[in-house]
Amino acid sequence: LAVGWHADRELPVADPTRRDLLLSLGAVVLSLRVVAQELGLSVSVRWQVDVDDREAAVLTLHGAGDRIPLPWSVAELHGRATARAPYVQQPTTAEVATLAGDAGLGHEGPASARSLAVVPDELVDRWLAPASARSLTGPAAEELASWLRLTPTHPRHDLDGLSAQALGLSAEAFHGV
Repeated sequence: LAVGWHADRELPVADPTRRDLLLSLGAVVLSLRVVAQELGLSVSVRWQVDVDDREAAVLTLHGAGDRIPLPWSVAELHGRATARAPYVQQPTTAEVATLAGDAGLGHEGPASARSLAVVPDELVDRWLAPASARSLTGPAAEELASWLRLTPTHPRHDLDGLSAQALGLSAEAFHGV
């Protein structure tokens, strides 16, 4: 199996050294090894990163043989997957305040100190997307915008990118942006 990437899936502004890309490919290779293990196979990996040809590694499947067991299972991989669903439990205002206090962001202290202001959910939903749209500018913002899949009608909504659901946004949060 050849592991590589397509040029149009790179993030040249946000990841100019391709460090995050290569870390992600490493995660893919590890996942393939875990799946192979569950199927009773082993995988040898020969890393040969060539950024010009967009190649990272070659994997060879083998029978179980003398494989070294990995400490993960496919079930554990599924448990580590990125969630594309709303959070089941939203933290309460009191829980957020406690966490902020633990992080040194409490209401106490001099006026120049960092502080926490609790903003009602309806204001966040109403103003977050328009404020973000106005504050994120330049090449990095354009690159990020190319990964947004805010509506189910986006052609890549179910394939990759950042959906409104993955970002925890309500439909009202990005309406009109």
